[in-house]
Amino acid sequence: MHAPNTMMIMKTTKLQLSLLALFLGCVSLQAQYKWANPLNQDIHVVRGQAWQSELKDSYARLPLRAQDKVRKPLWDLAQQSAGLSVAFRSNAPEIKVRYVVKGGLSMPHMPATGVSGVDLYATDNNGRERWCAGRYSMGDTITYSFSGLSYAAKSGNGFEYQLFLPLYNKVSWMEIGVPADASFRFLPASQEKPLVIYGTSIAQGACASRPGMAWGNILNRKLGHPVINLGFSGNGKLEEALFDLLSEIDAQLYIIDCMPNLSGKKESAVVYERTLKGVKKLREKSRTPILLVEHDGYSNEYSSESAEESYRVANAELRKAYETLQKEQVPAVYYLTKEEIGIPMDAMVDGVHSTDLGMQQYADSYQKKIREILREDNQGPASCIPCKQQRDPYDWYGRHEEILKLNKQSAPEIVMIGNSITHFWGGEPIAHNQFGKESWEKLFKGRSVRNLGFGWDKTENVLWRIYHGELDGFQARNIFLLIGTNNLSFNSDEEIIEGICQIAKAIHERQPQAKLCIMGILPRKGMEARIAGIDAELQKQLAGKDCTYIDLAPQLTQKDGSIDSSLFRDGLHPNAEGYKRIAKVLKEYLELLKDEYDYILIDCMPSLGMLTLNALSAADSVLIPVQPQYYAADGLMELLKVVKGIHQRFNPELQIEGILFTMDNCRYNNAKRNKQAIKTTYGSDIRIFEQTIPRTESLAETASEGVSIFAYDGKSKGADSYLELVQEVLKHA
Repeated sequence: MHAPNTMMIMKTTKLQLSLLALFLGCVSLQAQYKWANPLNQDIHVVRGQAWQSELKDSYARLPLRAQDKVRKPLWDLAQQSAGLSVAFRSNAPEIKVRYVVKGGLSMPHMPATGVSGVDLYATDNNGRERWCAGRYSMGDTITYSFSGLSYAAKSGNGFEYQLFLPLYNKVSWMEIGVPADASFRFLPASQEKPLVIYGTSIAQGACASRPGMAWGNILNRKLGHPVINLGFSGNGKLEEALFDLLSEIDAQLYIIDCMPNLSGKKESAVVYERTLKGVKKLREKSRTPILLVEHDGYSNEYSSESAEESYRVANAELRKAYETLQKEQVPAVYYLTKEEIGIPMDAMVDGVHSTDLGMQQYADSYQKKIREILREDNQGPASCIPCKQQRDPYDWYGRHEEILKLNKQSAPEIVMIGNSITHFWGGEPIAHNQFGKESWEKLFKGRSVRNLGFGWDKTENVLWRIYHGELDGFQARNIFLLIGTNNLSFNSDEEIIEGICQIAKAIHERQPQAKLCIMGILPRKGMEARIAGIDAELQKQLAGKDCTYIDLAPQLTQKDGSIDSSLFRDGLHPNAEGYKRIAKVLKEYLELLKDEYDYILIDCMPSLGMLTLNALSAADSVLIPVQPQYYAADGLMELLKVVKGIHQRFNPELQIEGILFTMDNCRYNNAKRNKQAIKTTYGSDIRIFEQTIPRTESLAETASEGVSIFAYDGKSKGADSYLELVQEVLKHA
């Protein structure tokens, strides 16, 4: 009678054991993954946010303080993550993403993969872009799984990934997971100046099938520049509040694409005045280029006269504003026409919003115009097509970002551009190995030098770095270039020379006042004859191109043209003695440079760091700018002690040129008293210049623009004061 019950108990026990095993298996599977939240990092990793310090804890696009300055519909749209992305490096065979959104998953004319989905792209070690397919599940928590990921290079470094976030939804929480034994690290948001887009629903991303196909994100992927997407569906109306916010962004280019929200006679009536006012607002703050963009039209314009008329009136008003700006000589304002955009009839979902085809056409037209504005040629062989790389174990992108940071902190007077040969010579940024540190420091003693050498770089990688800010924001005195050896196995001689000449052009466009010296490719074991031929032809092609060719081969080869192995570590990279030979040649060109000028000015930071001490060790005299304030006058005493010490120990030729009052506001009695106190204390022993430099708005703005006061506003009071100072210096020379 009890047998059936006994059997039931046994079955239940087996079921419990099976469920327990399944549970433990799930726990085990879960434990095999490690997860990371982009918002919980020590560095800012969310890309596409202009106000990074104010948006640390969200995936929003406008800072909280903007909420009471913009209309509520626009503010709500600003919480959506259009244009945002997260970058990381991993070698994982599978990458998982899980996140929560706060809106509807899809729209009638736009799929859930575009509205609420994510999109993953990889960049391999040679800078090639790869798209990653993902399996997804749309629910309360959205999940994506990108599996079967493979890596052509077996170095273990993996790829650089960029995950684009939803275009039309608010992300409240997100985590990225990889297998526990895979490498994973977030990449910081770039310090490079961004392209800033202010526009409509099309700019926000409607109706791309997935985030990576929104035209702003395509630009980000193809150009490599950071992009700030301030497209707001139905709310791109050229409003003053938005231009106020735009003017806060230190941009590389402003793109104003609002006509689709201002079509028709009534709406377009505001275009002319708002465009003029907005452009002038931006121009008050900077000279960043501004691109005005026409309405791209409607796909039914040939079947509806009213549709055609509605966009044409808007474009006419925008064209009128542009022509007015041209007549008023407002600088660096550009224009993109409907015809240049060229959206075909079948490239819209609903006659208004672009499909992926339309988005690609949009991006292609923008790319062409932006490259013209920013002077970024990308035509020709692979040696001339700019791209990133990660072929060596060091962090290539991290070194690039470090250079941008260093350039903001202190402007170099000399720049050394190259590959591993220059990378591992010496200087800053400091490499993990420096095989010629002694000769580097001796050659550049007392000079501010930046080492832009990157191991395994080819010409195309140097072009990418130049296009992405490594020569921007300062004026170099001298630039040395040594590149091409890593192209030998991939390009013809003609392609290598073309790549080097393209780099020279890019340098001249960004540093027109610098003296450019181009070194021939160093001789290399087993390739001496080929390299000699390339160098000879390179020298011919550089003739008349405003640069100096330097032939280093005689210093590094024997009489038969083969390399002197005693000067190399491996037949390619110089050893300490080899670097000494190179330094000896370059020293002659540095000395020749000195002879070309009556005066060489070294502008030092307001601190007594190593750069300032080196400058004092190399200088003939020092001019001391002092603000007429109490603490500045107190610091003058300390500086004079340092100058005296340098004079006694390192540079007996060092003299004090004089004391110059700067940021002077003669209206304040306090400034007058401090000036008189300094004159009384030091005037009997040190010259006090009669000319002072006033505190003016134009002088303050030149620092953010990275240009001299004469280039920024040559007729200003500040410019006149510097001209008077020059005359006073020459008078006492």
